[in-house]
Amino acid sequence: MDATARVPEPTPYRPIAFGPVDIACDAVSGGFRLRSRTSLGPHDQSLSRMFRAAVEAGPDRAFLAERAGDRWRTLTYASARPIVDGIAAAFLERGLSAERPAMVLSGNSIDHALLMLAAYTAGIPIAPVSVAYSLQSRDHAKLKYIAALLQPGLIYVADRSPLPVPTPPSNGRSRQAMPIPSQNSCSPRARPGCPRASSTPTGC
Repeated sequence: MDATARVPEPTPYRPIAFGPVDIACDAVSGGFRLRSRTSLGPHDQSLSRMFRAAVEAGPDRAFLAERAGDRWRTLTYASARPIVDGIAAAFLERGLSAERPAMVLSGNSIDHALLMLAAYTAGIPIAPVSVAYSLQSRDHAKLKYIAALLQPGLIYVADRSPLPVPTPPSNGRSRQAMPIPSQNSCSPRARPGCPRASSTPTGC
């Protein structure tokens, strides 16, 4: 190697303001309980409101990104909001509720994140199931138990190939499938056939 060759400089990273590390460890019932000695400061208890505040503060900033082949699929805060609102409206139109929650059988992805934010916006419980139970299991026993316990009104599956053929719910109610709107398919003035985007979502 040429001694005069320029060594590339490391990629700069933005410093992250982590909270203070002050942990108390208590022995309880044969185990340990960890707790922070730092009191929780003022914060917004609604992730939906925090998301909408971030949209207003930096609409053109990158919000979500994931690999798509040799490219990146990205969403800005502004482009994500109408999609989240559209999915939230679709959840409500499909009658999801605390008794009929949404269940997610998928790894981390942009679509997964949009579903989570939409559920927070609509005030609908959503249960992401561990990939080990949903995609890597052979008998799907734990997955079947979770589905029977939750009785979900909607199940999102990114890839159905490793999953068993679903059976009708025991309560006689049907489960529903809903496609994730694309970046440009939903807006506050949604096109026919697209879930309506609520200008004032509930659950905020």
